Amino acid sequence: MVYAGIISKVIPIEEYGKDKTYDIKRPNMKTKQWKQHGDNIYYRYGNKWKQRLNPHHSKLNIQHDIDGLNVLICEDFWYYGVNAIEIPSQLHEVIKKGPSHKRIKNINLVQEFYNWLICNKKGLCGMPEMEPQQNLKSCVNIVFDCDS
Repeated sequence: MVYAGIISKVIPIEEYGKDKTYDIKRPNMKTKQWKQHGDNIYYRYGNKWKQRLNPHHSKLNIQHDIDGLNVLICEDFWYYGVNAIEIPSQLHEVIKKGPSHKRIKNINLVQEFYNWLICNKKGLCGMPEMEPQQNLKSCVNIVFDCDS
């Protein structure tokens, strides 16, 4: 598993782009490489959508990207990047390959995955694969009392 998150808030893309709370998620092409990959890349200027300089999306992506209307905010997240962890085989049905998200309607599977998930270190626990390898020592270590 590279990433998992619990959605805590759903906000319009326009709000995400202008709210100072989410400035940290804006890509900054003039600083450390990992800070160049923020996802807060769209904002409105008058009646037009504008795109912040970023390494992943071109002007050709704007319409497709803003068609989603909302941004999902996950205050509780597990990001492992190059330190990806193995999901137990009985939970493989939750795996989503590629970009976007996956909706799981089987509430028992969701609960079983959640019970497994909270037994793992939470927060930023690894760098993205595209980054120069760094020894990340700042993983938030919140581990609950778990059986497995």
